[in-house]
Amino acid sequence: MIRNLFERIRFWLIKLPTGSLFYVNGQLLHKKSGAHQSYYMTLPITIENINTSGSVDVSFETVGMYIARQGELITNPTSYYHAYGSETGVTLKYGAGTIHTIIFGAAANNAIVTISDSTTAATPILWYYEATGALSVPVSIDMGGLPFSDGLRLTIANSASCTIVYE
Repeated sequence: MIRNLFERIRFWLIKLPTGSLFYVNGQLLHKKSGAHQSYYMTLPITIENINTSGSVDVSFETVGMYIARQGELITNPTSYYHAYGSETGVTLKYGAGTIHTIIFGAAANNAIVTISDSTTAATPILWYYEATGALSVPVSIDMGGLPFSDGLRLTIANSASCTIVYE
């Protein structure tokens, strides 16, 4: 019943980094602009009423809101292979995504592998590994779809070989 209601009304809320667009039956009814409208990963639905000329506070209430997502939930993952050696920092992806798997081919004693949610720095750290001995047998680590929002960056100190599968 609810699905039929949404199909008839065709209400869409489109959240962009610079604003939100409200459509009903394919017609734009309202725009909310300003920075960081979809700044957080959870993309909460928020409503604000800025009343600059009135002297009485006005509230804006709703029974429910809906965000329609288009596209597949899981896309085609891609991978990055780093041959044995060090890496001062390489950006694997810009923007949000998830990490599926890390596969180590080898790692030197005291190798340090850092994966961060950034495009320019090693922080904030998503995953950190420091080898306490040389690793010579391949090891696969399931990251379970670990989310990141700003980007995906790999840094390796003291030599390691790995493949990272992400989307």
